[in-house]
Amino acid sequence: MNDVVIRTYAGVLGKIIGVYLGRPVEGWPYEQIETRFGEVDRFIHEDLGLPLIVADDDLSGTFGFFRALADHGYRRDIAAADFGDTWLNTIIEDKTILWWGGLGRSSEHTAYLRLKAGHRAPQSGSEALNGRTLATQIGAQIFTDAFALMSPGDPEQAAALIRAAASVSHDGIALDCAAFLGALQALAFEHRELAALFAAAERRGAIRDPATMSDGAAFPNQFAGKVAVVTGSTQGIGEATARLFAERGAAGLVICGRSQDRGQALAAELTASGCPTSYQRADLSRYEDLAPVVDRADSDFGQLDVLVNCAGVGPRGTIWDTDLKTYEYIFNVNMRAPYFLTQAAVRLIKRGGRGGAVCSIGSISGYGGQPYINAYSASKGALMSFTRNTAFQLLRHRIKVNVLNIGWAQTPNEHVVQTTAQGQPPDWVERANRELPFGRLVQPDEVARAVAFLTSEESGLMTGALVDFDQYVIGAFQEPPRPAPLEG
Repeated sequence: MNDVVIRTYAGVLGKIIGVYLGRPVEGWPYEQIETRFGEVDRFIHEDLGLPLIVADDDLSGTFGFFRALADHGYRRDIAAADFGDTWLNTIIEDKTILWWGGLGRSSEHTAYLRLKAGHRAPQSGSEALNGRTLATQIGAQIFTDAFALMSPGDPEQAAALIRAAASVSHDGIALDCAAFLGALQALAFEHRELAALFAAAERRGAIRDPATMSDGAAFPNQFAGKVAVVTGSTQGIGEATARLFAERGAAGLVICGRSQDRGQALAAELTASGCPTSYQRADLSRYEDLAPVVDRADSDFGQLDVLVNCAGVGPRGTIWDTDLKTYEYIFNVNMRAPYFLTQAAVRLIKRGGRGGAVCSIGSISGYGGQPYINAYSASKGALMSFTRNTAFQLLRHRIKVNVLNIGWAQTPNEHVVQTTAQGQPPDWVERANRELPFGRLVQPDEVARAVAFLTSEESGLMTGALVDFDQYVIGAFQEPPRPAPLEG
C-alpha cells in the first residue's frame, strides 16, 4: 500500500478507536476516569453496561454524509444545500446516523427537523434560526473529517468541503473550528512533526492570527436595527470598528475623520455591502465640528443607539517641554471631543427610549504612562474619570458607558509616530513583536471586537467599566520601575 492509503487507514482506525473508547465516559473529568478504570487499555463499555455501537453522527455521520459527494457528482463546489439533500435522502428518522436528542437539544436533530420543515441548508443550521448556543456547539468537526482524509496535502479543499457539510447543522465559530482542524488533518499527510505541521498551516492560511479573524457569521445580527456613530473611522481602530459593525448587521453608520477621500470611499464601500453609511468630515480638535457628527445620525437615520469615541492623538512631550498649543490640541481631541460628543449622543439615545451604549478608546497610559507622553497620559486619565461619572448618571436611562484602555497598538498613526517622533526604522513592528509576550502588538480588528462586545447586548448591563486590553498587567512587574537618570 502507498503512504496515502496507509495514513488514511490510520486516520479512520484512530477515529473509530477514539470514539468507541471515549463515548461511554463523555463528560467525565479525568480524575473520575482514572479512579474508576485506572489505565484504560480496553473498550470500557461493558464495565458500564453500555453497547459498543450506537446511532451517532460521530462515526455514522463521518461516512454517511460523505455520500453527498457521490450523490452530486463529486463536485468540488458542492454546496451546503446539497449536503442537506443527502441528509433527507439517507437518514431514517429516530433510527440511524444521528443522536436523536430532540429539538433545541441536539444540533444535528434540530437541523434535521428544520430540513424536514423546508429550511434548506445552510439556514437549517443557522444561528438566526436555532440560536447561538445550539448552532455553535462543538460537534461540526467530528462528523466532517472524512473530507480532510480525502484531501491529502490540500487544506483549501478540505476546509471548503467541511464548511459546506457542517453548515447543515452548525454556524459561526463551529464552522471555523471544523475547517481549521480539517486543514491540519489534510496537511498531516505531508508533515509528521507538529512544529512543521503548524508552520505549513500558517503558510497556507489554515491558521489565522486571532487578531485578524472575522467572526461576523457568528454574530450576524448583533447590531440589527441599531445606528452607530464611530469617530476616527477613516483608518485604524475606528475603521476596523465601522467595518465590523457593518458586518454584524448595523442598520446605519455615521463615520467621521479629516480625510474626505478615505471617508467617502469607506462610506460607499460599506453602503454597497448593505449597511447604509454616511461620512461627516470633522476635525475633532475643533469644537464646532463636534455637534454635526451626531446631528448627521439624526438627519440621516432618525435615531442613535451607539457612540464609539475612537479618535485620538498623542504628540510627544514631557512636563518640561509641552507647550500650550500641544496641550490644548491633545485635550481637545482626547477629552473635549468625547465629552461633547457623548453629551449630544446620549440626548439622542435617550429620545429613542431603547437604551444604548457609549464606548471610548482609552489607554493603559491613563494610569500614569511614560514621561514623554505626559499630556496624552493626563488626557486618558481624565477620560476614565469622565466615563465612570457619566455611567453613573445614565444608569436609569439604561445607557451603558465604558472605556477600553488599549496598550501598544499597530495602527497607521502609530507607524508615523514610531518612524518620525521616535526615530525608529521601518521594520520597527517586527523588532517590537520579538519582545512582546504574545509576539505581536494589539491589532485594530481585535479591539473592534471588544468594542462590539461592550456596545451590544453581549455585555449585558456592564457599565462604568475601565477595561484594560493589553499584554501587560497594571501593578504587576518583575522589578519596580525606576525613573531615568538625570541628564547632563
